[in-house]
Amino acid sequence: MAKPTPRWSTRLASGFGAATSWVLLAVRGLVSAVRWLGGALWSVLRGLLLWALRPLRRRWVRWLLAVLAVVSAIFVAWSYGHVAADSAPRVYGDVAEVPRREVGLVLGTNPLLSSGQPNPFFDYRMDAAAALWRAGKVRLLLVSGDNGRDEYDEVSAMRSALVARGVAASAIILDYAGFRTLDSVVRCRSVFGVLRPVVVSQRWHAERAIFLAQAQGMDAIGFAARDLSARAAVRSYLREYLARAKAVLDVAVLHTQPRFPGPPEPIAGLAEQATATSQ
Repeated sequence: MAKPTPRWSTRLASGFGAATSWVLLAVRGLVSAVRWLGGALWSVLRGLLLWALRPLRRRWVRWLLAVLAVVSAIFVAWSYGHVAADSAPRVYGDVAEVPRREVGLVLGTNPLLSSGQPNPFFDYRMDAAAALWRAGKVRLLLVSGDNGRDEYDEVSAMRSALVARGVAASAIILDYAGFRTLDSVVRCRSVFGVLRPVVVSQRWHAERAIFLAQAQGMDAIGFAARDLSARAAVRSYLREYLARAKAVLDVAVLHTQPRFPGPPEPIAGLAEQATATSQ
């Protein structure tokens, strides 16, 4: 028969077990509190650090934007002069001085302004193209413009305007995919086989077209149509700065191709046709 345990020993063991449990609970609580306090302190310190660095970050962003703006302005100004450097001397203002070529490339524009009034740029280009043809400086006129929508047709408007000015309809060739200057110039060579065109447009526009043509290996010259006053054409002049920067990027970096290259449709009887279509 087992010997009975004294009553005081049982009470002591029970008290010791309860005390141990309370100590363990207290330790666990203390560890949790320390962890929570550490997380809270880290969150506060991280927030204060980010708040302190915020002006510095904003300052760097401002500096970066300022540097980008300056570099962009320098590039735009350089592009304008770079385009004009070689092409400006190749643009003629007097029809009597224009060397004889076979084809004149007439660059399109909207015949009407947004107000619905006639567009002087369009009329002056048509005047110049007709004068060039009547003077016998070119045999054919390649009119290139935008006909991307059924309701918008620069090419047909140019043809009608030229016929009204006395140009023979048989002397007019139509390019309906001249969506932009680059498209008109590249297609002049790759589709129609013309290597030595006379570009007809306002002087600043003709210079850019000649720059693009030279990048395609073309021997292009220009005939400057009458221009508007600086005050009347200020938007066009400002836009030309950006257009020349885009032209430099298209040629040197992006190697942009026409939206619709099209199959070759060489003009019959051109002296340089075989060379143009073989390259």
